[in-house]
Amino acid sequence: SQSELVEEYNEEINRQSAYEILSNKLTTAPTVEHKPIEVIGERAPNREIKEETSTAEKVLNHSTTKMIFREVLRGFLGVLGLSSSTRKKRRNSTWF
Repeated sequence: SQSELVEEYNEEINRQSAYEILSNKLTTAPTVEHKPIEVIGERAPNREIKEETSTAEKVLNHSTTKMIFREVLRGFLGVLGLSSSTRKKRRNSTWF
């Protein structure tokens, strides 16, 4: 008795590898000549020159530094009794 799978999978397939197929396409493909790219000066004329940022500017503009500064300021204002936010404080309400 033969299995049902034999009928489905018992067929010949093309054993040519992908490497062989691609190398055949490369050898039969027409060659195209490319023009050399002309370089005008060192940089493109329409681009702006970016200024280098100093290390201090990089540190001050970093998100972690901003977060630390904000938390220190909130703590300092909390010690002074001032609120750094515009939210109203909730009253402590009890269930009973």
